[in-house]
Amino acid sequence: MEKISIAEATRRVIWTRPSMIDALKQGVINYKALAENIYDEVKMLLGKKEPELISLDSIQTALIRYADDLRKERELLEERISKVLAKTVLELKNDLVVLTITEEALLKCRDDVFNIVRSARFFHLIQGNSTFTIIADQSLEAKMLALFSAKNLVQSIKDQSGLILISPEEIVEVPGVVSYLHGLLANKNINVTQSISCYKDTILIVNRVEALDAYALVENQILLFRKMLGGRER
Repeated sequence: MEKISIAEATRRVIWTRPSMIDALKQGVINYKALAENIYDEVKMLLGKKEPELISLDSIQTALIRYADDLRKERELLEERISKVLAKTVLELKNDLVVLTITEEALLKCRDDVFNIVRSARFFHLIQGNSTFTIIADQSLEAKMLALFSAKNLVQSIKDQSGLILISPEEIVEVPGVVSYLHGLLANKNINVTQSISCYKDTILIVNRVEALDAYALVENQILLFRKMLGGRER
């Protein structure tokens, strides 16, 4: 069995419980109670049969130190994410449709598809493992569906809207921006139908009935970050 320290075993156990990681980052957890909660798992990872060789105090100390590291990482990452979003421009496009087609069917008539969407105001094509997903103007839906038989249409989702975020180039190097946006919407129970990243652009497709709420939520957060960063620079 691999020999690891109590601190390393503690970290590995914590990483199996995302909710605990969040609590440690926020500093809102009872370290003693958490040490007692994960004691058996830490002992199992260490492979030590004698409980007296592993003290709760040592696990608690490992948790406190790890929490300090997590908070520093969180603060740095949150600052980088806030700077990216503060420089982001937000747009909204309505009346979109999401069509998922079998790979074979789309490849057979790809030229026809591109001819139809040549003048479309919005079009994205995403390749999956055995399917293609088309996100386009809803006005083009009938023409595109006419190209495929019913058995080749995997899914059709109408009345969608796109939140389009145009960010500075730093977004390519800053982890967690898209995850932050998904979490922001998920906390308000807003489902993201499709998510697309293309260089500096991030496109989040949501149901049209939730589009205005989603737009307001993201816009308010962008404006808040701008205000916060503006205050720091004075």
